[in-house]
Amino acid sequence: MSSTGLSGNLRTMPVPDLLQSLAGGQATGTLVVGNGVLERQVCFRNGQIIAAGSSDPREYLGHFLVSHGFITEQQLSTAMTQQELTRVLLGKILVDDGYISSGDLDRMLQLKAREGIYDLFTWRDGEFRFMEGQLPAYEMVPLSIGVTGVTLEAMERLDDWDDIRKVIPSAEAVPVAIGELLDGLELEEGERAVLASVDDDRSVGEICLHTHSSEFFVAKLFRRMVEAGKLKVVRPRHVQPAVAVQVSDPAVLVAEAGRLFRAGDYQHALRHARAAAALGPDNAVVREDVVRLEAALRETIEADGVKLDRVPKLVVEISQMARLNLSPEEGFILTRIDGTSTVGSILKITPVAQLDAMLVFLRLIKAGHIRLGRIS
Repeated sequence: MSSTGLSGNLRTMPVPDLLQSLAGGQATGTLVVGNGVLERQVCFRNGQIIAAGSSDPREYLGHFLVSHGFITEQQLSTAMTQQELTRVLLGKILVDDGYISSGDLDRMLQLKAREGIYDLFTWRDGEFRFMEGQLPAYEMVPLSIGVTGVTLEAMERLDDWDDIRKVIPSAEAVPVAIGELLDGLELEEGERAVLASVDDDRSVGEICLHTHSSEFFVAKLFRRMVEAGKLKVVRPRHVQPAVAVQVSDPAVLVAEAGRLFRAGDYQHALRHARAAAALGPDNAVVREDVVRLEAALRETIEADGVKLDRVPKLVVEISQMARLNLSPEEGFILTRIDGTSTVGSILKITPVAQLDAMLVFLRLIKAGHIRLGRIS
């Protein structure tokens, strides 16, 4: 089967079939899969996977290393500032500055890429396209793995997820300690950070964001602690369901995004714009409209005072935060405000896309939780 012009929906061509088709055809190029929220890329050379990437900031190298305990948020911020000045790859900066060994970096790059591919197997819906012959200018991750092997590993992961969900039903569930979490078990640094984040109030999703971790990493650890009799999981909180994007026509989605933007519903405007971009990646008009809307949204947020050089300060006391109805993203940013760090420096360590994080700052300002000042 030729990969030329290969495109479609995962409902009619599931991920295992799609990857096997590309492997069997000895394909060279980049597979892009989007679900309206997230986009993943898997690069092939002669049917072998050589690189993988994602639009999820938590899967960027720096956040991935934070989640596994190799670097701190401060070290990530310092390295990212250096990267902005030098344009050197983040991994090289971290090795050269002694934050991580080259061997550990290679191992984590391999793990990060495989984790992203495994997650793709959980997708039941999404648009895909294969760009034959198109590869990144440099290999994002030094991989050379066969599709058959990664498919078997992914299927084992799916079975593991089924078992995890019997104990940790969703990201809204709240873990509660019923024993000493850090005693009597061999734990890696990233696992210790996750367990240290259990305060009987944070949900699984909030802990994921707080520690820059994937849900699988956190939920698998919590299942282990439940089985050890050190943790219980209480009923998920009542959460407001996200407004689903039902339309499949990218032009209609862009128009709706514009209407939502003019109505001041910036969060849903951005969601519709991204869904349009995912559904119409080759539509130049849609792409230009999405870029314009994102630029207008950024200008609006900045006009409302959310500028990178401003210093956010808390209006509410730390003790009051637990009583606030906060999203995980809002909680993350509130807990990183120290009265001296700028918006820009907090954005560097926030495992959320920059525009989304700026929207969080705007919501916190309008809710009266923070105010922005100048550097003193």
